[in-house]
Amino acid sequence: MEHYKALRSFAKQFRITPPLYFKCLYALLISQYTRAENSFLVTEFQAGRNKLNKDSLGCFYHTNPTVIDIASTRGSLAELFEAAREQQKSSRDFLEISHLKQMQLMPPSALHFSYNYLMM
Repeated sequence: MEHYKALRSFAKQFRITPPLYFKCLYALLISQYTRAENSFLVTEFQAGRNKLNKDSLGCFYHTNPTVIDIASTRGSLAELFEAAREQQKSSRDFLEISHLKQMQLMPPSALHFSYNYLMM
């Protein structure tokens, strides 16, 4: 737990959350491992239940796509965190649109990865 507290403190300095911190690290690893030359897509699965459907049976989730601008992976960590935070903010209004519509709105990408943060 001490390690997680230190991680939260570090992330807070950059005004991000631990899940976003790990998503940024994941993006850095992908860009290095694949030697990406263009932007790529990382899709995150998030809980989709709200007050209206909290007692309903079924699987409720959102897919939250993030376009990783390759330029942001070549700068400083602070620049990557800032770019990710801004994109996360701007995508909030689009969480409840269908997966198909999200894919239609996203720029074409040869690379597409999934990410899921789960704190136990």
